[in-house]
Amino acid sequence: MIIQLLLNIFISSSIYFLLSISFTFIYYPTKYFHLAHVAIITLGAYVNFLFSKQLGLSLWLFIPSAIVGATAISVISEISVYKPLRNRNATPLIFLITSLGLFIILQNLMPPKCVNVHISCTKPVC
Repeated sequence: MIIQLLLNIFISSSIYFLLSISFTFIYYPTKYFHLAHVAIITLGAYVNFLFSKQLGLSLWLFIPSAIVGATAISVISEISVYKPLRNRNATPLIFLITSLGLFIILQNLMPPKCVNVHISCTKPVC
């Protein structure tokens, strides 16, 4: 029981560490928080899962396809979204709002089975 608890702590800590490192690696060169990178990583994993299920092979064989898929999405978002903002000398707040919007768009591109958080408003707030 103690070993399982220590293993769970190690795994959770590793996930938090990777998340903080990814934010750090993105923030220092760009000087803004790129919130959409979580959705890009998730889409890369979905590409991996999709290819392995379609072809019936191991998930480990398609890790390069996940890397290529996530890289392609990143490059497309950089060229089509962030580069025009840099050319206009946008403020970091504009980049933050843009990355949040890109996160929402990428999250909605994923199939409903991959996204476990659905927000819907059936009743008016007021």
